[in-house]
Amino acid sequence: MRKSTKIWLIIAAVLAVVGIAFCIAGAACGVSLSELRDIPFYRERIREHEGTDRDDFEFSQDFDGIEKLDLEIDVTEMTITESQDGSFHVYGSHLGKSFECRQDGKTLKLKSEREFFLSAGREETITIEVPKGTVFQKVEMEVGVGSLEAEWLDCEKLKLECGVGSVLVNGQIRDGGEIECGVGEVVLALDNKEEDFDYKVSCGIGSVLVGENSYSGIPGEKKIDNGAGRKMEIECGIGSVAVTFEGE
Repeated sequence: MRKSTKIWLIIAAVLAVVGIAFCIAGAACGVSLSELRDIPFYRERIREHEGTDRDDFEFSQDFDGIEKLDLEIDVTEMTITESQDGSFHVYGSHLGKSFECRQDGKTLKLKSEREFFLSAGREETITIEVPKGTVFQKVEMEVGVGSLEAEWLDCEKLKLECGVGSVLVNGQIRDGGEIECGVGEVVLALDNKEEDFDYKVSCGIGSVLVGENSYSGIPGEKKIDNGAGRKMEIECGIGSVAVTFEGE
């Protein structure tokens, strides 16, 4: 990522945090979504979306033969847990029309782009149940303002992007990973050894923890060569990334 691009991303992230802080302050003062309707700008925004993203429906579907995950969520609270049988199951509640879930070959694709201010009072939740012993070829996850928690995730390759939200993944990465965090928080608790990977770390004013080593305010990139041949790239803006290892 070019330095100028990174600077603008950090500025955008700071403005996003300020905006969210004002929203929280407004809620603390008793401002409700219904009161926003009295403000012309918000009244028009809500009116534009009420007919397209306020279905508030439930979802339940089973899948088989999944080898890859492609997940993209905005304000959703997502959990990945173990299935009680040999199938993949996806359950969702309080979903809007932006929600999509389908199987494309051996890839499970899930996407939800509900806007933050439209989700007030209706917490969108999604649960993905994965059969025990599943090893994914590739997992791609993008989290906006929401949260994602994986009780156990075993994959060859992991690509993870986190904006303002939070991600907690317990599991194992067998080949390599790419972790990108803006303002949010990412925690990976891996059943690997720290020396299983070679690292490339870049960090703005946030913090990165890899095993026992911490990094912050790195000019350029920090490379750690363990001769592993498997790469893990970590990029952090003003948020935090922590990678811990429990492998023997």
